[in-house]
Amino acid sequence: MASTSSDLVNSCEGSSFAVGEVVPPLELGKSTSIAAKFAGRAERFRLQAIASQILPDGHRTRSCFHVPVSGKIEARLTFKAVAYLDGLCLCGKVWVCPVCLHQIMSRRRLEVIQVNKVARGRGQHVAMVTWTYRHRLADDFGLGVRRLREAHRLTVSHRTYKELFKAQFGVLHSILAMEATRGDVNGWHPHFHKLHYSTVKITEIPEALHRLWADSCQAVGLRRPDREHGLVLTHDADAYVAKWGFAEEVTGQAHKKSETALSLLARFADTGDRECARLFLEYVEATYGIHQLQFSRGAKADYGIAQVTDQQASHVSDEERESSILLRRISLPEWYLITKFRAQPALLDVMQEKGEPGIRELIEDLQRRNTRTFFS
Repeated sequence: MASTSSDLVNSCEGSSFAVGEVVPPLELGKSTSIAAKFAGRAERFRLQAIASQILPDGHRTRSCFHVPVSGKIEARLTFKAVAYLDGLCLCGKVWVCPVCLHQIMSRRRLEVIQVNKVARGRGQHVAMVTWTYRHRLADDFGLGVRRLREAHRLTVSHRTYKELFKAQFGVLHSILAMEATRGDVNGWHPHFHKLHYSTVKITEIPEALHRLWADSCQAVGLRRPDREHGLVLTHDADAYVAKWGFAEEVTGQAHKKSETALSLLARFADTGDRECARLFLEYVEATYGIHQLQFSRGAKADYGIAQVTDQQASHVSDEERESSILLRRISLPEWYLITKFRAQPALLDVMQEKGEPGIRELIEDLQRRNTRTFFS
């Protein structure tokens, strides 16, 4: 993969550590309540470490939750008893980093839930339309993503779309989410899920809009979708929002007939299948610079949603930071040990379970382990 499109950076400003050697992570006993409660967190960090091995040198994700941005690292607990570490580089790469993905998607999910609540409180209707096209195994994924976005742009800027959705149904705002899965038979499947907020309930997609979408796909070089699969309407938007992002977070499960980028990464981690690693890098390349979630112009202001970038969303909010409590300051030598043994998830776990005494116990355990490793 060419470095020019891989978000290559030297490191986070002010950092003093490079990505260290990969050693077996510190594991908490599987029978403990901590291990059961925080298994998802450990998996996200495991996959982040695997991604760091195959991403090109200098990619920001390789420094994420690893490189200090100053000499001060603080272990803190929010008023909701959520543990976080202040003073570290966070990449904010929602398409690439399993750790930042979880934080960003959690924030975005709450935003969409708030929009739905406010919209319904005003008597508006919520409908979701899936936009897709016919794809094949040999298709170029990056080209497919670019053409899908262009086909959508052609459709929504067309007079027919404006007359039907804005004039007939009274669509006020929309939220566009892009997703991509991959199947062994038909390859990568980039597609859109679009939430429409309207004054009139959308009961069906007009035939003219089906034709317009098919024409737009064909005009940009995509295969013409059929009526059944091109545009699909559903009113169960809440169910989609409730699980939104969980398909991308690797809980170890993918769709029955398709996989997400992170499930491919998990398969590479578990089996060493290099084709999975190649496909993950292809995904990183194709999604570079693309917003995963887009609100229509004025939607955030209308529904009371703050303007927050993915980079900002990967951190705790200002409100959470201001009301948090300091558990302990972690020295750079201590942090070196934590990263050496990939104990970041274990650290967050004990912060939430035991507070400062748990941090102290963990660091002492790491120091003993490091001594044994040095003399072995």
